[in-house]
Amino acid sequence: MSTIKIMRRRTRVPGDGNHHIYTRGDGRFQIGYLVGDTVRWTSLKADSISAARTERDAILLAARDELAEVDAPKRRLKPVSSADADCFA
Repeated sequence: MSTIKIMRRRTRVPGDGNHHIYTRGDGRFQIGYLVGDTVRWTSLKADSISAARTERDAILLAARDELAEVDAPKRRLKPVSSADADCFA
């Protein structure tokens, strides 16, 4: 029987400070993060893991600021007049 070898698109970088950092098959680093409900993958220009961590921190900080700029829906209660309050009787 032949064995089928599956190549992964990206592999997690082991280590404590390496959350969100992955390596691709060509040796480049990528990070994956959530913005809202969508997953974003960004290729890094870094050639070492310490440079990748620095670049990751800058990108995640910018993404957090971008998400904070989005206006949350404003849900305010509107006052109810006594004429409309017959459902409470």
